Amino acid sequence: ASLTLCLRLAPQLSSRRQGTREREGGPHGASGSASSSTAASLPRLEVFMVKVTSTWLRHLSVASAQNQLLSMLGRVLHLPSCARLRHVELDLARFGLTVADLEWLSSVLQQCPQVVILSLVVSENRLTNPAAPLLRAAVCLPSIAELRLDLSLNEISPELSASIVVGELEHASAASPDASEHSPIPPSPGIQGNPSALPLAAGLRILWVGMESCGLRSVEAARLAELRRLPNLEVLTLVLFQNSLGDDGVEALVRVAEAPALYSLALDVSDCLVTAAAIPFLRALRKIWSLRLELSENDILDAGAQALVEALLPPGEEVRRCSLWVGLQDTGLTTAAADALRRLSETPELTELRLDLRDNPELDRKLAKEAFRSTGLPVKTAL
Repeated sequence: ASLTLCLRLAPQLSSRRQGTREREGGPHGASGSASSSTAASLPRLEVFMVKVTSTWLRHLSVASAQNQLLSMLGRVLHLPSCARLRHVELDLARFGLTVADLEWLSSVLQQCPQVVILSLVVSENRLTNPAAPLLRAAVCLPSIAELRLDLSLNEISPELSASIVVGELEHASAASPDASEHSPIPPSPGIQGNPSALPLAAGLRILWVGMESCGLRSVEAARLAELRRLPNLEVLTLVLFQNSLGDDGVEALVRVAEAPALYSLALDVSDCLVTAAAIPFLRALRKIWSLRLELSENDILDAGAQALVEALLPPGEEVRRCSLWVGLQDTGLTTAAADALRRLSETPELTELRLDLRDNPELDRKLAKEAFRSTGLPVKTAL
């Protein structure tokens, strides 16, 4: 286990003390095993990034080591040198987190409202429903511009898992569905003190959410589509592998593309009970400048491949896109699908096209390569 601090020497430090610091721990970092003299001098430094990784603790269930690491993190974040802390990365996957740990962690993070970049990985901790509001409070920091949140493979109910990302949004349910379609939902004055009912920070620009095997259904997909109300969201990644979204879930989820500032979107709905009937709904993504779609391990078939081309290149509409990645691994495709998919290279201004067509035994690899070679675009394919 390790706790890494990225440190910047305060201007008032003499060159002599700076040389001492470099001999003790190096100018760019200090570990949890730093000497007491180094720890005592930390308030003289500006800490702008804290990163916790728990690689060894994933294999050694040592409660005392876990507690020591969390305690050390708490002491560091309360140092005067963290007054300008901007970047926090906490990789606590398979860490054995408890509700008590999350209560403490949430309270510590809420005391760092100046944090701009936050990565919180809590996957595979067997967390249950009481963890949801604590995780929600932990990520609702007012200055957040970039957030990475991995909730995968826990035991939180689907509806509460979605609420961690989008909040309860009770105040939105009473509004007209046509009202303020592309604007953020303002929090009601009566819920200022309830983080679970507040939307994420309006200044959020980059969001990565991992919710693999969280039992999500079409209802939760519709909830996640509420992210379209974030006015400054530019880059969004939703990893929803191995859920029960179904075709209705895809139809609801693609509305997230209505976010007014969104230009880069990655959707992973692999093994989510999606069929070819859902593919026409992807037309809602036609204006995304950089698009990555992961549809692997679903029953897409050749009909779905043809529908995908029509959805992303609708006849009579101007579509411009610089990058397109499509994952169609193990989707029942034949060689005819490759011939249809090569039309995606006709997208104006496209500079990158990547297709994953592996594990489709009825697809002739040689013929598929010839079909893509004829496009004139350097298509990268996995066959």
